Amino acid sequence: MTTDSRNADLTAHAIAATDRLGAALREALAIAEELRATLSTPFEGPFNAPSNTLQTREQIYAAHGSAHRMGVPGKIESDPELQAFIAARIGTMTCAQVVAEVKSHFPAARQPSLSAVQRWFRNVWEPCHR
Repeated sequence: MTTDSRNADLTAHAIAATDRLGAALREALAIAEELRATLSTPFEGPFNAPSNTLQTREQIYAAHGSAHRMGVPGKIESDPELQAFIAARIGTMTCAQVVAEVKSHFPAARQPSLSAVQRWFRNVWEPCHR
């Protein structure tokens, strides 16, 4: 085989490879454009968004009972407003500081103890945020 025929053969292979690469790129671009168009259209179905309504104490007690746990649910667990208040502060304050904040915003009947906040943090909040 001469060098001219070998060069012509290599050139033909390079042109064929370039054509295949161009076709693959065009196909990838078409798929990307289809995906962009799909993601750009608004979703028209029902959403499973979290409800903005708070649960009643009865619903909380029923959920607690269905979990088959002994005893009465703790103050934090049974009070969604208190739970949200504590959760908003637990990552930036110590548990003692959180208890002090709770005492300044909630009546005595709704104030958990320091150990209750620590227990809630350890058992509920921390496992979800690891």
